[in-house]
Amino acid sequence: MPIPGGDMKVCKNTFVGTLQIDSARIHRALLKVQSPTTRDSRGKHVPHNRIPSTTVGLIRTHIKSFPTIPSHYPRSQTNIKYLGTNLNLSLMYRLFVGHVKEKSLLEKMPRQSMYEKVFRRDFHLRFKPPRKDTCQTCDMQNIQMEAAESEHRSRSTPHIKNETINLPPQSSTCKTEY
Repeated sequence: MPIPGGDMKVCKNTFVGTLQIDSARIHRALLKVQSPTTRDSRGKHVPHNRIPSTTVGLIRTHIKSFPTIPSHYPRSQTNIKYLGTNLNLSLMYRLFVGHVKEKSLLEKMPRQSMYEKVFRRDFHLRFKPPRKDTCQTCDMQNIQMEAAESEHRSRSTPHIKNETINLPPQSSTCKTEY
């Protein structure tokens, strides 16, 4: 057995009996000391349940393919977007599975829980429509304002640059709760 001052001879049976370990363990320890090229390989393998990055990428592109609606009045400062009320995670996963099988993109299909994990971790999407929304009067007024501005831009001439459009102000009482 090597020690800092030199080697010391000990009885193997006494050593094993004192430490109460198996002789095979001593043998492995001595092999590691004598051969420094043997490295510890614990924690160096890829976990068996790791999802490949290509699968996660496919899930992300599938979720991004759905049209979103931006939030309105009180939530306009957030980055949360809303999906259509006809969608839910189960339906989206079934559509994903159908898409992947149709194009045979993956060998092993990820579980629905993985799809949901990517959805919740990477996206700020909700299914429920916002409680406060615009009324029909506000929507019509916004459409008319956009149409008038685009018409004005198309008719404007180069010598008129800073002309403004006088439109009626938007009603401040139009905040209908659903």
